[in-house]
Amino acid sequence: MIVSLRQYRDAVAERRSPLRHLYPCCMRHIALLFLLLLVSSFAMAYDSPGGTSPNQESPRPNFLFIAIDDLNDFAGYAAEEPGNFLQVIYPDDEVRAEVCKRLTPNLDRLARTSAPFTRAYCPSALCGPSRTSLMTGVSPVRSGYYSHKTHFRPYDTLKDAITLPQQLKNNGYFTTGLGKLFHKPVGTVDGPLKDDWADAKHSWSQWVNHVSGCNAARPSRFSPPNGGNMVFGPSRLNLMQSGDWMTADFAGRLLEHGTAKIKEGGKRGKDGPDSATLPADQPFFLGCGIFRPHLPFHAPQAFFDLFPVQQMTGLNRASLDAIISDLDDLPSGAERFTDFTSGKMKVVMDHARKLGGTEAEIPAWREMTQSYLACVAYADACLGRILDGYEKSPQRDNTVLFLWSDHGYHLGAKYHVAKQALWEEANRVQFIVHDPRKPGSCDGKLRRQIVSLNDLYPTICDLAHCEVGPQVEVGKSIVSIINDAAADPVHDQLLMTYMEGNHSIRTATHKLNRFKDGSLALYDMVRDPSQLRNLAGDDSVQAIEEDLATRLTAAVGPAEAAAPAKKADAVQRETQKKRRANKQRNVDRVDDKAAKQAQRNPLRVDGHDFYAADPSVVIADDGRLFLFPTTDNRDWEKQFGWSCYSTTDLTNWENHGVIFSNKDSKWGTHKAWAPDVIKKDGKYYFFYYFNNGGKGGVGVAVADQPEGPFKELTKEKLCRGHDPAVFTDDDGRYWMYLQDTVYELGDDMASFKSGPTNLNLEYRPKKFEAAYVFKRNGIYYFTIARGWNNLIYYTGTSPTGPFKFRGEFMKPYGGNNHHSIVQYKDRWILFYHEWVKDAPVHQRRLRAEYLNFNDDGTIQIVEPTDAGVSKIDLSTLGHLGNSKRKRGSVSTSASSLTRRITNGNVFDVAAHNRAFQILDEKVRDPFIERGPDGTFYLTGTTAGSHWGDTVGIRLWKSANLIDWEDMGFVWTLHEDGRKQHSWHFERPAKADAKNGRAVWAPEIHYLNGTWWIPHSVNVAGHGLLKSTSGKPEGPYTALPVVAEHGIDAHLFQEGSQTFYLWGADNLVRLSGDLESTVGDVSHLHPAGKHELGYEGILLKKIGGKYLLVASARYGYESSDTYDLYYCVSDSLYGPYGPRRMAVKNAGHGNMFQDNQGQWWCTAFDHEFVASDNRWTPWIVPIDIVESDNGAVDIQVVDSRFRPTRADQQEVKQLSASGVPTGRRGKKPWDR
Repeated sequence: MIVSLRQYRDAVAERRSPLRHLYPCCMRHIALLFLLLLVSSFAMAYDSPGGTSPNQESPRPNFLFIAIDDLNDFAGYAAEEPGNFLQVIYPDDEVRAEVCKRLTPNLDRLARTSAPFTRAYCPSALCGPSRTSLMTGVSPVRSGYYSHKTHFRPYDTLKDAITLPQQLKNNGYFTTGLGKLFHKPVGTVDGPLKDDWADAKHSWSQWVNHVSGCNAARPSRFSPPNGGNMVFGPSRLNLMQSGDWMTADFAGRLLEHGTAKIKEGGKRGKDGPDSATLPADQPFFLGCGIFRPHLPFHAPQAFFDLFPVQQMTGLNRASLDAIISDLDDLPSGAERFTDFTSGKMKVVMDHARKLGGTEAEIPAWREMTQSYLACVAYADACLGRILDGYEKSPQRDNTVLFLWSDHGYHLGAKYHVAKQALWEEANRVQFIVHDPRKPGSCDGKLRRQIVSLNDLYPTICDLAHCEVGPQVEVGKSIVSIINDAAADPVHDQLLMTYMEGNHSIRTATHKLNRFKDGSLALYDMVRDPSQLRNLAGDDSVQAIEEDLATRLTAAVGPAEAAAPAKKADAVQRETQKKRRANKQRNVDRVDDKAAKQAQRNPLRVDGHDFYAADPSVVIADDGRLFLFPTTDNRDWEKQFGWSCYSTTDLTNWENHGVIFSNKDSKWGTHKAWAPDVIKKDGKYYFFYYFNNGGKGGVGVAVADQPEGPFKELTKEKLCRGHDPAVFTDDDGRYWMYLQDTVYELGDDMASFKSGPTNLNLEYRPKKFEAAYVFKRNGIYYFTIARGWNNLIYYTGTSPTGPFKFRGEFMKPYGGNNHHSIVQYKDRWILFYHEWVKDAPVHQRRLRAEYLNFNDDGTIQIVEPTDAGVSKIDLSTLGHLGNSKRKRGSVSTSASSLTRRITNGNVFDVAAHNRAFQILDEKVRDPFIERGPDGTFYLTGTTAGSHWGDTVGIRLWKSANLIDWEDMGFVWTLHEDGRKQHSWHFERPAKADAKNGRAVWAPEIHYLNGTWWIPHSVNVAGHGLLKSTSGKPEGPYTALPVVAEHGIDAHLFQEGSQTFYLWGADNLVRLSGDLESTVGDVSHLHPAGKHELGYEGILLKKIGGKYLLVASARYGYESSDTYDLYYCVSDSLYGPYGPRRMAVKNAGHGNMFQDNQGQWWCTAFDHEFVASDNRWTPWIVPIDIVESDNGAVDIQVVDSRFRPTRADQQEVKQLSASGVPTGRRGKKPWDR
């Protein structure tokens, strides 16, 4: 048997002889010794860094792996490539060439002696997913890692992935790194996963925690104060004081001297080593990540000085208008990736207009661009320090250098400033390879073959003579192209992804983008490298489009391909029709832009968004609608007065300027907020609130016309209070409301006939403001902002009540909300304000929506829309108004409304293989019961903005788990509970009770010929409701309280006995009529030292086994998710077996069977929906399996809800050890 050099090397690495089992006979010792000496001589040469194997053409090289964050294709060597946006910024060739000398001298220095790729692409245009895919060889569409909110290791698809540096480490390399290589530059070997973003535990022989970036900045003039991380301006630091330079200097010193120590101020945190040394007996892989030009755009002043804005002649009004015009042919799915309605470009432009009107837009664009260029030049300087160390390194001749950026960056193209998109500007990256061993890789010739960052892993492994990790499924070795610029391409196409469902396929000539809604954009990258013309739906390229669509579907796979494919034909026709219509328009694009914005929320005035708050409206005698808001000047201390605005079409607003201020008041000083205006006898009365530093109150002024001038009627404030709302009744009486008190105004409108009178609301939220009253069809509507942002309402028969609570009519909409309601031109309209995303507390803007009513007068839920109250006449849509509004009213007498979540659920139910959302409502603790006729009934905690808002029990029904009919409230706390003098009010709520008095976690059960609803009230205990009609809709009557403490009641029936359970372990038997308890309370526990859960108890009997289920979300468990746990027993009272996780992300769900006998589990609190749509009910397919030995196992079909092996192992460990010290009895919110 022949022993190869590779076998011998592996054997040495394992500290064993490769020959001991091959030649057991001692008679052959001489031959063995001879062979051993011969092989050893070769092996020593192989294992040394400079050694050579006869089977290899060169020794294993070292690798220098340089990453630059958010760097697009801005560099001198690439500046003349088609589609490079530098050509837009600097249209003059000579100016552009001079700028590039200042911009990237070191990148160009490297490119001239290397293999630069100009058509290299990222797997995803977002830092974490791109880097994770690059490092693991698994595409986002396969891994499901679309964002970087968490570390990649908890993903089932990536938990065992062998990363590129890890694979090299496993194959004899010393791997060390610093800076941003994975998503964050921090790593720990012994600490928690959340502190090991660099994957130090697995990927690196030694990770160095080093500072990065460049902060200590002074914002530039146009840097938005409310822009989140979209801020820019020069840093106070010089080059050598900055984090990225210190990172680069460490790497440079390590290369030059073989060892380096972190300088003072250079270490990030306390974890990890203070120095690094490259070993003499191993090849090395050194990674170094530079954070800039990632936001915020801060760099030392010297780099800003390199790019005077007056040279950016291409950034002008004409080019901005052309960019806006280019949006005409975008498909529907692409619109969200522009910044036209939200995003960084919009934030910058909005701020610019505030400072200097539309004339400031171009200077702001240039200043922002200058900041990015300064950051590129700064990153290039840091790169220069690394290159200096590389060129002085004694191992330079055997060290292959790879330089890459994780994705591109838009600076205005497609009206977008960011990465997150599918266009070339976001997908194209810088990619340079220098292999000093291969002259062909040092020729400086541009490689225009399409390549991917995913090619890094297999290429480096190819050069290192090792296999790739077993999970690698994308990428190819591009060594042939590195060594020969004329080599054949290795890819026919590349796949790029941004977030789930949005994909792009790129060939050498075309690019097809397909968005989550199925819409398409097709670009000819040869004739149209700037992607100005969307060819999707064009008959002349139909074959190309179909071919690329087929390729994309094959690349993505069936999981994400199915739904968009069904929509493709219709979308193409729609796109083609839209493009033809656009071509027929002969209208200036700027006017078209204004028209588009005028027909959308937020409202617009003076050519920009309507930045204001607390809108009050009044209809003037001439038919104009006047709006009086709080002026939002971004400093509440400097709000001194009010302006007013008018419109006749709800689209074009005239600004009438300041109509009243502290200069017109004898007592008001500052913080001028929340006015209201009313008309009486031809005059307009302006009620206002001056805060005066907390010592103010309400005043009143009068004018002959709504645009003023207004004259104050009193010498001092009329009364204390804020947010005045004024209402006139049909009898000519006038009323003023402050919160939930009311005054009758005197004839002079500056005095009171009566009041204050408390409205004594039957349900009074703990926190609310912004009362507004109106009358419609004889019904008085009293509306307020509960929790300051959730609009709710009451109805009554007089201005002073009593008012009956009806529910919410607008969900929480960010920050606080303050509204007014008016009937204008036969339509009811809600005016309100929104908080600008990522803005400080003082940045708000106005919006408006049509308000619609059910036949019984209840208000339909208002959903914020882009269309708002545009010129479009919605009256033809009937009383529903906007056809997109699908929510039903939450009143007890609401009309039934069938709801359907249109995502293919009919197939999901039949296939029983994927969880899905069943209702577009917030329903915590969802419980589904199948009735005797096969109808499914759903109930749960139906709160508004917080848990204390649940005032009753709401029910839905469905025949198929897909279409759900809202049955409204079947029992309400403040109406039915009080009428029945029930136990719900026997215990007073504490004054400081966090959640007030609320109904939690109701269930519905059909037992003994009628329907029962176990439920709890957070401050009063728990018990049962009984349907006196035998019907699920009731009416229900409350039975005596079962217990005054605890929550989450549940019913379980076995034979003739019914049991009542609550909390997570309490059980008591009920009498035959279920109206009283029998015997003592028992406590059920799993085996081991850890309780099953802390709430949400369930009990099922399956195949002779009892399944006890409870819910928990403990912060010390690795997932920190809200999960369902279970244990099994042969007896109702136990003993129960060990605790196991049943369904992940399904805490306080219940298990039920559909009409085909398939098992499902409800869920509501998980990470698979956007945060603003959290707590919507889903159902998860599960299997409950009984094995031959009688064991019962819960198996989850959908991997998103399936507990991992690590989850179950941790549950097992906690069962053995118990709750960690200091955590017993505490929940995550106790931390």
